[in-house]
Amino acid sequence: MGYIEFHIEQGPVLEHLGQPLGVVEAIVGQNRLEFTFSGQANHAGTTPMNLRHDALAAAAEWILTVESLAQSTGGIVATVGFVEARPGATNVIAGEARATLDIRHASDRARTEALDELIRRAESIAARRGVTVKWRTLLAQHAVAMDPFLTEQIEHAIQKAGCEPHRMASGAGHDAMILAEKFPRDDFFCERRGASATILRNRCISTTSRGLSIADGIC
Repeated sequence: MGYIEFHIEQGPVLEHLGQPLGVVEAIVGQNRLEFTFSGQANHAGTTPMNLRHDALAAAAEWILTVESLAQSTGGIVATVGFVEARPGATNVIAGEARATLDIRHASDRARTEALDELIRRAESIAARRGVTVKWRTLLAQHAVAMDPFLTEQIEHAIQKAGCEPHRMASGAGHDAMILAEKFPRDDFFCERRGASATILRNRCISTTSRGLSIADGIC
């Protein structure tokens, strides 16, 4: 018994490559954290630049560091999706800034090493700017490898259907990762084409007949 999931790709990789179908080798692991930079709130007009302890400026520098590290490290994606500055007034230097981090990679080791580096850089930036930083973990989820036998079977079926299979990691979580401890499992994707999730799912099911025949053949 095994589990196979046919899903619309939730990213642009297959569309960018011009490939209609992809074989998932692993579902990435992910960590989500919240970082809090604490400085000193003060008047924006009366506080000289060299006497500031601006929490938001420290957070902003670190956010660019997150982007830079992810761009220079193969397979890593890292996102700061939420930022909040307090007290949040236009004429007040931020005394506190909160920022979330979402970091993902198919290798737990690579992801952990990148995360440790981002924490070190947050500490370094905070110390240089005269602020403090602390963080808390919101989610820690390990990567899940797909079943090698099913991966090969899906790849062969895609080739028989006249497509060139593209092996890839899934950057989003799927049901297959939940069932991983119980059954052999794998996913394969059809490309998206720049529409909403609902439209994409309907298009995938209605137009990718090769994908459905692949699923039927394997099952």
